[in-house]
Amino acid sequence: MFTRADAQCTGSGPLGSTTGANKATVGTLAWTGTGNTATLNGAYATAQNLVSFVGTVTTEYLVVSKFGFNIPATNTICGISATIYRANTSLISLGGSVSDNSVMLTTAGSLTGSDEASGTNWPNQTITAANYGSASDLWGTTFLPTDINNTGFGIAVSANIKTTSLGVIPIAAIDQITLTVYSQPPTTLAIDLVSFTVEASAGGNVLHWAAAAGEVTSSFVIQRSADGVNWQDLTTIAADAGQDSYAYADATPPTGQNFYRLKILNAEGGTAGYSVVATIVTQTLSTTRRLYPVPFIDMINISSPTPFSRIILRDAVGRALQVREYGSGINSAQIPAASLPAGLYFVQVDAITYKLIKN
Repeated sequence: MFTRADAQCTGSGPLGSTTGANKATVGTLAWTGTGNTATLNGAYATAQNLVSFVGTVTTEYLVVSKFGFNIPATNTICGISATIYRANTSLISLGGSVSDNSVMLTTAGSLTGSDEASGTNWPNQTITAANYGSASDLWGTTFLPTDINNTGFGIAVSANIKTTSLGVIPIAAIDQITLTVYSQPPTTLAIDLVSFTVEASAGGNVLHWAAAAGEVTSSFVIQRSADGVNWQDLTTIAADAGQDSYAYADATPPTGQNFYRLKILNAEGGTAGYSVVATIVTQTLSTTRRLYPVPFIDMINISSPTPFSRIILRDAVGRALQVREYGSGINSAQIPAASLPAGLYFVQVDAITYKLIKN
């Protein structure tokens, strides 16, 4: 299954905030030291119930903002990831716990999108990083560069503090919160190229490209990525003045989605530019899954030799349109699509995401 993208997402950050505040829209227990989240330095924003009782109390929101992003206005936001350095810093590790209650982004100071709280207990006494979101996670909504660059863009965290023994007072502590925003420009031109494609074959993923006539290029560096953000060099192929078309076979691609691009070097060996990005879903023969027809019209069919348990249909900007859960696992399913407008869609089947076009 082959798709192409006109640009690649790159990360800005991680950046720390310069402002922290308590927001009493959830819970009953306020945070103190809210300005201590700017740097990872052992000074914490904390919340604790000063009176020990058996039960659970929920904190209000610790809201951090003013991250200082400067995303170009023409870029498209691909995803947002957050890293929260947190712990239960009570000197007594038994008799209580701290866990996520709510983790949400803010735009212009207001909560927005989906709640990505994990619900897992924070580590005892040792500040540890926890990651939320990813390079392709838009937290259930969409963002414009103006939203990200606004001083009110940030993240809000609320915790559950659970006490199981009298005399023990768990302490929710956060040392620092950082955000990374992934975005892509409106287009990445295929410098020195007239085409660049990738297709699956028995010998692996085969890349084909054609050089533009009259361009002076010394070589092509073939790069592969698992996420479209972090790239590794596979090999370098020298350009030939008398040759227009080239090919390369990636014989051992990892299972799952693979991104490919060409780094084009000029006659002096410097970087002249990058190709468009081509992606392909690589599957082992024993787990080959089919999504058809391609393109689809009124129905998406899914068939798999191995059971799958979850399907998420998303639109071109990553919003979830349909979510289907199959507790015992199934081998085939159909997604009605007659009401969808023509365009690009993503279908996530368990851990693998596919790109499909509707005519």
